[in-house]
Amino acid sequence: MKGSPGSELWDTITGAVSKDPYEVASSLPHNRVGTYDMIMANIIAQSLISLASTLASLAKVGCGRILLSGLQENQIQAVMHAYSPYFENFKVFGTSDDWVVLEGTRKPSD
Repeated sequence: MKGSPGSELWDTITGAVSKDPYEVASSLPHNRVGTYDMIMANIIAQSLISLASTLASLAKVGCGRILLSGLQENQIQAVMHAYSPYFENFKVFGTSDDWVVLEGTRKPSD
């Protein structure tokens, strides 16, 4: 997988085949920023936290939803804290054993 976090689609969106994925947020094409109704990510909590601003930049302001999985119950607060500048109305969407899916809605712009 080139250019993770993602796949060929991430590479197409960002043109970042060889870039560090954590530095890609500022190079997202303007026509992709704020255009997605739903963002889904299933990676470990630390990566979700690191990518908060990048994933938030892709969601439609005021209505975009995010689903985050790959985190355990004891990591919910840390992930919510990282996403709370961008998203609101968090709720646990689903659980399986200790694993959780967290959902939130993109905040309206200031």
